Amino acid sequence: MKLVTCGLPQGSILGPLLFLIYINDLPNSLEYSSTRMFANDTTLSVSGKSIQDVEVAINHDLTNVKQWLSANRLSLNLVKTEYLLIGSRYNINNLLAAPNIFVGDTPIKKVKETKAPGVHIDEFLLWGKRLY
Repeated sequence: MKLVTCGLPQGSILGPLLFLIYINDLPNSLEYSSTRMFANDTTLSVSGKSIQDVEVAINHDLTNVKQWLSANRLSLNLVKTEYLLIGSRYNINNLLAAPNIFVGDTPIKKVKETKAPGVHIDEFLLWGKRLY
């Protein structure tokens, strides 16, 4: 048995409300990214003139997110964390190397498509699930 010093019992009706209030200041820790938050799902978006600019910006903000999470006694599920590089077919297909995106020392998995709440989006910004 272990003494709980913070948090709420799982399933509490206050949990979702307090979580939303608790996480509401996460975007204040970001310098280069914009955020989209829905329930416990957060998406960071960065744009840049080059892959190197995007890589530096997102890695900087992910470091800030990691520090914010640690300060607020939260953790990031690195298994579910992924990134999607969006661009034209020409630019995506002619990349020399994918950016190296990290949270701490852990590399983040690159995907060709992802699911936002109810919508599939691929690297060419096409909507809907496609068969490759």
